[in-house]
This record gives sequence, C-alpha cells and structure tokens, in this order.
Amino acid sequence: MQLLTFDTLPSTNDYIREHILEFADNTAVFADKQTNGKGRVGKKWESPNGQLCFSMLVKNGDPIGITHLFAVIVCEVLRKFCSKKVQVGIKWCNDIVIDIDGNYKKICGILCEKIGTDIIVGIGINLNVADSYFAEHGLPNAGSLHLETDKSVIRDLVIAEYEYHNKPFVDVLSRYKTLCVNVGKPVKVIYPTRIVYGNAVDITDKGELYCADENGGYFTVNSGEVSVRGITDYV
Repeated sequence: MQLLTFDTLPSTNDYIREHILEFADNTAVFADKQTNGKGRVGKKWESPNGQLCFSMLVKNGDPIGITHLFAVIVCEVLRKFCSKKVQVGIKWCNDIVIDIDGNYKKICGILCEKIGTDIIVGIGINLNVADSYFAEHGLPNAGSLHLETDKSVIRDLVIAEYEYHNKPFVDVLSRYKTLCVNVGKPVKVIYPTRIVYGNAVDITDKGELYCADENGGYFTVNSGEVSVRGITDYV
C-alpha cells in the first residue's frame, strides 16, 4: 500500500482520478485540508479544521460492496475510540452517524466513484470539528465526535482494516445490517421528482434497503440519486 500525504489539495478523490493510470491498487491519498471536496450528487465543500479526509483507490472493485465494506470498517474503528455512551452506527447507505440523546448526527460520509473498472473511495470524518461550524454553514444534521485522537491514527487503522480484510460479502452484509440504524424505523425516500414513505424492513443480499410501503407492498432502494431520511429527523 502506498500512502501519499499533503498539507492541502483541492480534492483527494480528484488527485487519484488524475493519476489513476500510474497508481497501484490500494493507493491512499491524505490531505490535511481539502479546498474543493466532492460529496454525493456533485456537492462541493471545503474541509473544516478537525475533519479527517482521505481517499483510496480500489482496482477492479464493486462500488456497492466497497461502499458497504468501508461503512462497516469506519463504523467499527470509530467505535473503538468512543465511550460506550456514544452509539455509532451506519445510516443507509454510506453515512456514519452518532446518537446524541436520541438525535442522530452525521459524522462521516463515504463516496465511491467508479472510473472504468476501478473505484475511488473518498472518506470524510468529523473527528474534532467545532459545533459552531455546522451552525454557521447550515448543517443541522451534522455533528462531531470531538476526539482529540490524531488524524493519522484513525486513518491508518481504517486503511489497515481494509488491507487485512478477507471476509466474503455475505459476512460484511450481516455486520452491516447489525450496524444500520434505519432498519426497523419509518423512512422517507427522497427521489429527484417524488417522495415515498415506508418502513425500513431489511437489507437485501445486494445491499439495497428493503422497505414496506403504506399500501402493504414492498419496494427496494438502491443508492443512485436518492436520499433516505427519517420521517421527522435525519434517521
């Protein structure tokens, strides 16, 4: 595994994309600050102080399997550093959240970009971001772990857990289901042109969210251009 570190980059995902032909499998790129990071649906952002941002290149990867795998890895690594009072879980399909007095806050996002047969995995974790940052930037659903742990410790653990991972997807999916906070809760599925309400029942063998609708039927939700929320809250 090759790890490239920078003080500042526009985007670690973009840096890997620009050098994808010369980088080997499992190359990781870390920047202490990103000035033009990329989120879902093309959202742009600048990393605040206290946020850990890095990307990895996975050659010949499956974006669904990789998303779920990294969600499990990041969730379990962060659980090691949090007190038992802080519940860390996965919000389908690629967010890590914490439960603060019954109110879920997003503390990590995972973005997988498919480039040919390769996958670029971008990870942003709010390790020690000031709460005032979220208020100032209109991010009511975001939160921070407020961990003093050095960024490199968390980063290197996530990378190591991926490198030594050898479990089949069915085992990853089983753990993912256990960690997913949506299952068993009412959900609001937001499509580009409509909103569907239902109850999250399970995770399918393909990693989709399996839901019961208001009319007694069932439907599945894959990642794509869709957002999943709770009826009245983020989860």
